[in-house]
Amino acid sequence: MKATQKYLRLFARLLIFIMLFQSCNIYRSKPVSVDTAVEFNRKVKIKTNNNKVYKFNSLEREGTDLFGIAKANSKEAKLMAENIVEKNYRGKFVKIGIAENSVQEVKLKNYTMSVITPIVVGLAVFVGLLAFIASQLVIFP
Repeated sequence: MKATQKYLRLFARLLIFIMLFQSCNIYRSKPVSVDTAVEFNRKVKIKTNNNKVYKFNSLEREGTDLFGIAKANSKEAKLMAENIVEKNYRGKFVKIGIAENSVQEVKLKNYTMSVITPIVVGLAVFVGLLAFIASQLVIFP
């Protein structure tokens, strides 16, 4: 009975580990232009000229002005509070003004790898755990 509880705890920790990986975002390694990022309307990671990195849900352009859309309680909203143009944008988002000349590079989120990576890592950990449990259950003569 104690062995079963031990393995159940280990299995529960494995599930927690897998759940933590579900929130990982992987961005493409190749930077794109600001106009391409606005056109694709997906999550972006922006690196500024002073080497600060900001992550936004999307980028929008109104005329010549560039805006980053982020959740109201996000790190970006807190760091760039003085640049917030609209606080209640589409409900739970804020609209943050970005100086386009301060943007060094823009990277788009890679949705395919963001889905595949946690599954592969989770399966690898799961198979490793099963192999470990099986090796512990084998009785040697």
